[in-house]
Amino acid sequence: MLTRRTLVGAAAALMFAAGPALAQDWKAKYPELTLGVIPAENASGTVDRYTPLTAYLTKELGVPVKLRVANDYAAVIEGQRAGNIQIAFYGPASFARAVITGVKAEPVVNQKHETGVSGYYSVIYVKADSPYKSIEDLKGK
Repeated sequence: MLTRRTLVGAAAALMFAAGPALAQDWKAKYPELTLGVIPAENASGTVDRYTPLTAYLTKELGVPVKLRVANDYAAVIEGQRAGNIQIAFYGPASFARAVITGVKAEPVVNQKHETGVSGYYSVIYVKADSPYKSIEDLKGK
């Protein structure tokens, strides 16, 4: 099961894998971190939901972690591209969009199918009387 502690543990493991010197180097470069999220409900509910996580990250990482509630994934992506957001939660499609548009993102936690392949399923619907009857019919459209 994917939990916030799993996320934090993985992030901390990556940051500290190269030893204490690297830990201090990143802290000098990032004296404060910003966690970008989008609201799953109203904005105040989102703040209530993520405040304990930012407090936990602040304690465990040793630098202040601020919460930024964005209107949508596009705002989180732009915040990361501009360097104003260092940590974010993405779904598969928004992560792909972030990477395609130039965000240098490294997934810390990535759920995989039991086959070991990372990804997700998509479904395309067309009207019954559409000229598109197969995936090949949609190529280039």
